[in-house]
Amino acid sequence: MKGVSQNPNTSSLTLEKLTAFGGFNGSDGWETQKFITKHNNVSEVALLNLIEDGDELMSVFVSDCKKSPDSVLRKLAIHESGLVRINVAKHINSSATTLVKAMGSSQGRSYSEDIKIEISKNRNSTAEMLSELAVSKCEEVKEGLAKNSNTPFELLDDLSKSRNEDIKLSVAKNNNTSSSTLEKLSRSKEIRILKAVAKNKNSAESTLNLLAKSKNKDVQKSLPKQYRKS
Repeated sequence: MKGVSQNPNTSSLTLEKLTAFGGFNGSDGWETQKFITKHNNVSEVALLNLIEDGDELMSVFVSDCKKSPDSVLRKLAIHESGLVRINVAKHINSSATTLVKAMGSSQGRSYSEDIKIEISKNRNSTAEMLSELAVSKCEEVKEGLAKNSNTPFELLDDLSKSRNEDIKLSVAKNNNTSSSTLEKLSRSKEIRILKAVAKNKNSAESTLNLLAKSKNKDVQKSLPKQYRKS
């Protein structure tokens, strides 16, 4: 079975039959299952077969599988294992509905904060979900929110007032940050923040004119050509 799972030419139907058959015992059995989750032809049916008994290690493998569809991830979103739920929270294929499940099933349980961090960074998180995470005191959650292009501009404005310069930098780089917030950030003493404001497409003309007065060469290079000092 291990050889079949490693063969790149093995069809999705064969993998489905292999996972339905079961009988994965010992270290070879675990390796076979892991190879199946990484196979280019692995299907939704095969992945569902692998997580049928709820085994934690197998669920970790499947939740980490790049080809796992949302239908599979949704089943894993309520898994007992925090490691599985973290993988679901960070997965590119997890829908907003699945992310809500992962977050809701994690309240008061292990890895709850880690799951919030991943959801704050996930591009499938909705504006409403991200706004709910804003009450978190975790700096990593706030930084994830500051980086996420789905974060509402009102929340980005709040985050721009943080004492954490990394969070301010992420807000300055965010394409959803409003011109008024960028104008406030343009008064920062941090050169990296000024550079980010200069590059942001939402920066107003008045903000760019203000930055054009900077004597810093890096800030000048970050400005659109028409605003740079000759």
